[in-house]
Amino acid sequence: MRISVSSLLALFALTSTAFAEGSPNRKFTTSSIDLKRKLEPSPPVTHNVYLTFKYYSPVLEREVEQDVTVNLYATVVPKTVENFIQLSRNVKAKIQGRGEEVFTIGYPNSDILNIALNNMILFGDVVPDVGPFSIHGPKWADENFFLNHDRPGRLSMYNTGPNTQNSKFMIDLGLEGNSERDNANVVFGQIVDGLEKIIDDMQYMEVDDKGKPSKKAIIEYATVEDQKHGNLENDHATYIKRLQDFRDGKVEVGTSMGDILKEKINAAKQGSTKTKKLSSKSNLTGDDKNNLFYLLGAIGIIYLAVAKVKKLPPFKNSKVVSMRRD
Repeated sequence: MRISVSSLLALFALTSTAFAEGSPNRKFTTSSIDLKRKLEPSPPVTHNVYLTFKYYSPVLEREVEQDVTVNLYATVVPKTVENFIQLSRNVKAKIQGRGEEVFTIGYPNSDILNIALNNMILFGDVVPDVGPFSIHGPKWADENFFLNHDRPGRLSMYNTGPNTQNSKFMIDLGLEGNSERDNANVVFGQIVDGLEKIIDDMQYMEVDDKGKPSKKAIIEYATVEDQKHGNLENDHATYIKRLQDFRDGKVEVGTSMGDILKEKINAAKQGSTKTKKLSSKSNLTGDDKNNLFYLLGAIGIIYLAVAKVKKLPPFKNSKVVSMRRD
């Protein structure tokens, strides 16, 4: 199915408006994002990470699962991206003082830690009862500050000062970015799908006086997908050239939130390769559904007629013992 860019942006606006209308007193919503404001070009995407957040929605007033798609930029911050990828996939590790037991450590099933309105959501304390953790050690040096916090949906590393980052990361909520984090927190990714659910709903979860969610809120799933490039080195060189042109004043080579949201098209195409969940939505057309409805009705009538003559046993619910999905 083809999706036009204009239809995509209209859908984004409609979804944002629907959430905003269903959420009185929500001051910061995606309907206020300037989709045309020119931003620095994005680096080559080396990985997609699909995250599923599970939390109590203040808009829908029930527990929900919300999916987001994240682009990662390993040509700019390879060490930071590798840490995020490995923890998304889970790692095996021994913990000092816990003997020879091997623990599974990662982002899946880890808590959402803190929310600051129009600022950030904090994630990623993977061993809260032990202390800081990463694949590079309990703390490690800031890789670089090449990418800016100039747009909502940025992923960047949390720290308590220079060179103290570990597994914790943030999603920026600021509708115009959070420039105060430039040269302080390492940017390594960007949300390209699901941003409206985070800004319009998730950030308004009920929290305590310290910003911690009052109800259970977690990263439920994390799935990593590598992106293929014909020549990644050339792609990165092209990006650097465009970035320099942009910084020299050629803003037309830049991107925008409208451009970034076009990534939804790619995410939709790639969504069928995700193995963590299977969609329950039908691909039947309206005519197909009507025909199926009539067919099932006819089968039911025939069955009842035959059962009356031959006394067939009634239908029983089957209990599926196992199922394989290839």
